[in-house]
This record gives sequence, structure tokens and C-alpha cells, in this order.
Amino acid sequence: MKNSDDVRADSLEILIGQARQGAISRRHFLGALAALGIAAGTPAHARAKRLVIADWGGATDEAFMSAWGRPYQDAHGVDVVSDVTGPSIGRIKAMVESRAVTWDLCDSNAGESEYLGENKLVEEVDYSIVNPANVFPDAKFRWGVSSYYFSYVLAYDTEKVKAPESWADFWNLKDFPGKRALRKNVTGMCECAMLADGVAPDKVYEVLSSPGGIERAMEKFREIRDHVIFWNSGAQSADLLRNHEVVMANIWSTRASTLKRDSAGKITWTWNGGLLVPSVWVVPRGNPAGPKAAFEFANYALTPENQIALLKATGNGPSNPAAAPMVPDDLKFYDPSQPEHRKVQIPLSTAWYAKFQDRARDQYLEMQSA
Repeated sequence: MKNSDDVRADSLEILIGQARQGAISRRHFLGALAALGIAAGTPAHARAKRLVIADWGGATDEAFMSAWGRPYQDAHGVDVVSDVTGPSIGRIKAMVESRAVTWDLCDSNAGESEYLGENKLVEEVDYSIVNPANVFPDAKFRWGVSSYYFSYVLAYDTEKVKAPESWADFWNLKDFPGKRALRKNVTGMCECAMLADGVAPDKVYEVLSSPGGIERAMEKFREIRDHVIFWNSGAQSADLLRNHEVVMANIWSTRASTLKRDSAGKITWTWNGGLLVPSVWVVPRGNPAGPKAAFEFANYALTPENQIALLKATGNGPSNPAAAPMVPDDLKFYDPSQPEHRKVQIPLSTAWYAKFQDRARDQYLEMQSA
């Protein structure tokens, strides 16, 4: 599940756009950068210490690397280098088993971190270094450090459709005419189909795990498939709404935040029925800088100030509960982890994705092409 991986790369793209437009200061940019856990890389030559962070990059990573410095490097005298070749499970496994690890921190998700940990490929989080009070209880994982939240939400064009209140409205073509957008990747999609089909929020994963559950979701998708455009990237999902190609979309809350700001509120979203997702990162066994250095960086990224800077820049919500009451009133609407927003969302089940992702992905792609 390259779920949080894709979102981290997409958040970086949003962050750079905000900085270029002058919408955020350099201080806010650097703080948001630390919270994302992505750092511009230059060859390590001026200092003895080096920390390599593996993420999924994106088209903007080169521009980012050449344009801005690294707050952690400045504060701690450590060269922080980004490797954007993608820390897949297979690559982490190959590195660890060959004892040729070149990464210190890897962008991952909770489901993958559980698999990696159980297979002795990553270090157990050292909560004597990573302050456990710096993450929400539901985002405290054994093998991964939660870095921020994002959500899958129902976004819509207020000039083209009346305000939908639920995923049932998303499926209601009569009262809400127009094209819709869903992600081409299955992550974050089956849940909205279940909610649209009348499943109670606290029963979604129970139903999806039962015999015929995934098939039920596919049948629900087929009801509207001819009215759906499937998006591949965060930028594409935003363009579909911005260019009025669709009237509603299941997209990342980070993209919805940017759309709302850029459109003066003409494009917005509802948190109702959203899917709340924690991003995490892992430390491969045998990492060059050692576990201590990696977890120190992870803990630094959780400081409330950096997390709020990230929220302001990209819409990623703090995973540190201490940051929640510090969120300015004008940013609370954008924060997926605010208490009132948590109440109306469902948390992504990492256990379900660890068990059923491959099967759901295959059926979802078949549904799209059938």
C-alpha cells in the first residue's frame, strides 16, 4: 500500500507551490519540511555525520533539493540527504538481508511497518527517544513512528452541485448529476462504497473482511462506474475539480485544502465519512547512522511547531496531540485530526490492508476495465 508514500510526495509538491507563491514564509516552509520528514539533499562533505531519508520523491523533489536547506541539519550539524528512489518493502528486505543498508529512515505506512517488523527487517521504535506523548494513542505503532495525518474526503464543486452530506449522495446520480472522481489505486476507496451501501461506520471493515465483502464493494462501484474518472495523482485529482471535469471526488484532504484556498471556497469538502490515515516511517535494521540517530530525527519532526507549519502549508494534520490545541482557529477546518473531525471519520484499518490489499486491488482494477 503506497498510500502515505504517495501523499507525502504530493504534500511536498503542494508545499513547494505554496512557497513559490509566497503564501508561506521560509520559516514555515522549513518547519513544515521537518514535519514531513523530507529533506533536501546535498552530498555530505562538510560534516562527519549523515542521515539518509528514503521517500518516494516526485517531479518537484529536484527543485526542492536545489532550493532550500534543512532545519535539522542547521540545528544539529547532521547532513540530511534524501533518496527518492522509493523504499518499497522489497528493497528494504533486500538491503537488510544483504547487509547493505543505505537508508536511515524510510517513508512507509502502518500496515507495511507491521509486516517489516514481524519479519525482523526494521527496528522496533525506541520510545525512550521518540517521546510516546508526541503521538496520538491510535497512531502509536510498534514498528513505525507516526509523522502526520491526512484523510480521504468527499470534495465537491459548489457551483456545479448542491452540497453532498454523505457517500450515499456521491452515488446519487439523480439528485447530484455529473461526473465523479475516484482514485485508480484501491487504497481509501472500498470504505466509501460500503458507507454508500448503508454499512455503519464501525462495521465497514467487518463487512469488507467477511465472505463476499470485497465483491459487494465492487458491485457498488459498478453502479456509477460509467460516471467516474479514475485519478492517478494528487495533481490530477485537483485538476479534475478545478477544470470542472467532475462535480465530486474522493481525494486527499491535502489537495482539497489547496483547492478550497485557490478557489475562494467554491471547491470544498465534507469530513463526514472521511477516512483518517496516519503516515509512518520506519528504521531499517543495520541503518548506517544507527537507530538512535534515526529516532532522534523522527522525534524532532514531531515538535508541535513543525507540525503546525506543515498543516498551514499542505493541510497535513498533526500526529502530536500537543499540537492540536495550538492550531489557530483559521486552520482548524483544514486539520483532519481535530476532535470534531475525528468523530465523523473512520480510521483506516492497517490490519485489513495487510491482509486484503492484494485481493482488493486486483478486483478494483478489474472493475475499472471490465
